[in-house]
Amino acid sequence: MRAAPHALYFDSVSNSLFVGGQYKRVFNGDTIVGIGQYKNGQWFRMGDGVDWLKSFPWCTNCIPNPVNSIIRYKDTIYITGMFLTSGNYTVNGIAKWNGTKWLPLKTGLKDSDVGPGSGIGYKFKIYNNDLYLTGAFDSVCGVAAHSLAKFDGVNWSAVNNLPRIYPTNSNFVYDVEFFNGEIYAGGIMDNGTTLKDIVKWNGTAWVNPGIGMYGLGYIRGITIYKNNLYVIGSYSYYNHPSNPGNCIVRYDGFNWQSVGTGMLFAPNGLAWLNAYKIYKNKLYLGGEFDLCNNAKMYSIVTFDGSNFCSLDTTTYFNKGVDCIEFYHDSLYVGGYLKSGTNGFAISLARCINYNYTDKCSASGVGIKEVNNLISNLNVYPNPVSNTLFISPKQDEFKNSEIEITNALGQIVLKLPYSNEIDVSKLAQGFYNLKISEPGEQFYYSKFIKE
Repeated sequence: MRAAPHALYFDSVSNSLFVGGQYKRVFNGDTIVGIGQYKNGQWFRMGDGVDWLKSFPWCTNCIPNPVNSIIRYKDTIYITGMFLTSGNYTVNGIAKWNGTKWLPLKTGLKDSDVGPGSGIGYKFKIYNNDLYLTGAFDSVCGVAAHSLAKFDGVNWSAVNNLPRIYPTNSNFVYDVEFFNGEIYAGGIMDNGTTLKDIVKWNGTAWVNPGIGMYGLGYIRGITIYKNNLYVIGSYSYYNHPSNPGNCIVRYDGFNWQSVGTGMLFAPNGLAWLNAYKIYKNKLYLGGEFDLCNNAKMYSIVTFDGSNFCSLDTTTYFNKGVDCIEFYHDSLYVGGYLKSGTNGFAISLARCINYNYTDKCSASGVGIKEVNNLISNLNVYPNPVSNTLFISPKQDEFKNSEIEITNALGQIVLKLPYSNEIDVSKLAQGFYNLKISEPGEQFYYSKFIKE
């Protein structure tokens, strides 16, 4: 049986580590199912746990991740994921702990695409004293919401009425973040035109934030680190040339930029990043890869804003890291970490010396700091009929290339850099413009052809 944690949460109130996922284990005579508490070297059962024996009509071969996220909000522990019941209670993807058992929150998560079963919860996040929930659902506790909702401790509500972006099924929203007064949501959601797996609320409407993920790529996490917005996932140049990077990109408020050469499976295979954690001014990243910024690194790395450093160059973890947490100043990781002769030999591991690094990317990630000149990069007029101008004119772009893609990710124009571009022959619609500098540095903008 594939068994692994998919959620780790350090709770400072109880001074314990909560471990959620797809597992059933016996510790000290207690059977722990899907969710357990680890404290001072001992495991504790949490009621009847959660039952994940569930199939989905749209994915008959899916292996469910019963508990995807754990959080304490207003003195109560909440869990969410892909589960139906806890003991005799039907909880439908979300539950709260009362100290002895898991209780339902009204009707829980529902998804009309699934039918009589529950929806799915992916991530909790607290912002401005509200609890935000992402997932794949069309209602939470009886309140209509398309995969993004918030809770004030009493009532649930949709977040700015995020629409149903997929025409045929619910949004899959994996994460949400709040940056420069705007809300960013990412996952798997594609309307076939302007919205490609990431959207932002600009105060008036949900819009394209300047990038999209194409092909088989999608977004698994969004976080803020050193005043930049980082977006991680499974996208890459190799599954579609219009993707903005390999598993990781960042946004400084003006431009989207690739972070070095990102993560790959050699040679140029699709990798993924699934987990992040900021601890003591470092960004920890976990997933499944064997190349990071062109250096041999496996499954988990640290990033300081300039350099990636590996915690494993020996293939100790030969599979993927799904979750990262710190407990008593030790690093814990969970997931399908290491395969063995009878399935997965290791699914939860502790690193007692997290400051140790095997290897760092010697040349850094090659990202320019954005100065005032670059930060003013824009295109005009917008919308445009004939000639598109780039302002201000950049002499340093003279050896660069301009690439314009349409809303489907198709390259429609490619030419050497010029600050004047003839777009008169382009069809009406939404377009992305990318300037590629030597050394894999990218700048992005967008425009509408009328």
